Amino acid sequence: MIHLSNLANQFLAWLWLIPARILVLLKRWPQALACYNRAVNYNPSDADTWYERGSTLYLVGQAHAALLSYDQALRINPDFKAPWVSRGRLLRGSLLQEEEALASYNQVVQIKPTDAQAWLDRGDLLDRMQRYEDALTSYAQAIRIRPDAPLTSDAWWRQGNILGKLQRYEEAIQSYDQAMQYAASNPYGRALQGIVLVSRGSILEKLNRIEEAITNYDRVIQLQPNYGFAWCSRAKALEKLERFAEAIAAFDQALQVDPTNSEALENRERLVKRLDWE
Repeated sequence: MIHLSNLANQFLAWLWLIPARILVLLKRWPQALACYNRAVNYNPSDADTWYERGSTLYLVGQAHAALLSYDQALRINPDFKAPWVSRGRLLRGSLLQEEEALASYNQVVQIKPTDAQAWLDRGDLLDRMQRYEDALTSYAQAIRIRPDAPLTSDAWWRQGNILGKLQRYEEAIQSYDQAMQYAASNPYGRALQGIVLVSRGSILEKLNRIEEAITNYDRVIQLQPNYGFAWCSRAKALEKLERFAEAIAAFDQALQVDPTNSEALENRERLVKRLDWE
């Protein structure tokens, strides 16, 4: 009788799961959550249902309840990768519990050491925690696993940013060059190329290679003429070379792209006043 009762409860839980998943697809999350609650009442030992419930709780803004649901899924199945991933992102983002988030990512890469995205996300978290050497190791692992994947360009770019923070500028430039090599295969290739080149330009400025930095910014503007930050970076580099008229013109271009660009406006006003004083 007990066995039949369990089967009946599993069947009833499944009947509630069907509308829950449909409602999630329709973005009717509160109604979906009500269905998931019924499903776990009938079958509280199903890790997938607890995981899906947690994801729905997150979508309705209940971060702490979502975490408890993920934890329940993991109590049932500690080797279930998806809740560890979601738990890590939740702790890193909404709940700002970095050490716990790191523990979750460590579990993910232990369960699946070939998950390049998990290594990338782990590196981002370590960067935020200012554990830069560990972040470099994590990014290197992502690159090693998927050397030709679209995410590789992201990993090389992030690695370059870390090397810049460590003042390893030549290595940073090499990482940015690698990022550019793979950026074309990234779904956001053109946008990513612009970001990489701006980052590369800032490192060249730190090395006092200002002309090369301006060439970088020019390449960005060719790719993305409406990238205001690139125009601002170009302007400030031109100012360092005392090419003031060109710098003002570049600030004007940034303001043409976005008239509310406070950085461009403030720096333009400062530069004009400086020239008036001189």
